[in-house]
Amino acid sequence: MKKNAKTKISLVSILVILGVAGRMMRVIHRHQIREQNRQTTKKVAEFQKTLDEEETKKRNETFNKVFNESLVQKNFENWQKVDEFHGLGQRTGQFYIYNFEKKEEILLENTDQAFVLPIRDKSDNVTFQAIFAHKDGQWHIMKPDGSSQLQLGEANISAESKFVIENNVLDYDQ
Repeated sequence: MKKNAKTKISLVSILVILGVAGRMMRVIHRHQIREQNRQTTKKVAEFQKTLDEEETKKRNETFNKVFNESLVQKNFENWQKVDEFHGLGQRTGQFYIYNFEKKEEILLENTDQAFVLPIRDKSDNVTFQAIFAHKDGQWHIMKPDGSSQLQLGEANISAESKFVIENNVLDYDQ
């Protein structure tokens, strides 16, 4: 009988040890899952924070561009936006190209008319804006730095003119 009692005690002890070990394994496993969840939550929060910061930065940049453009516009009697970085303004009869990146005005000397007009490139199917200036009696397409990119001569250009580039030739758009 002593042997049976020892066997029963041994079996009970083994079952208790197995039960405790199983319980410990479940506790450790749950702890590992919680830690993984915490790490995942932390990574998601950091990623969301980065996205929020980038979105806020873009929103602030957009606001600053719009705000700066509106401040610049107030300095001119006439204003036309060329692209994201440039505008054309007129003040006291003189025309200026404004560079938003450098925050500088470039005077178009000897210019009595200037317009921002669309040019459609048929080969790329793209439309962009260009500065047309009547300077020294001839029309020019101007570079953003105020120099002439292309001399057009004595063309008939108005604020409603539209142009097209086809086969590398600039012409009026019909």
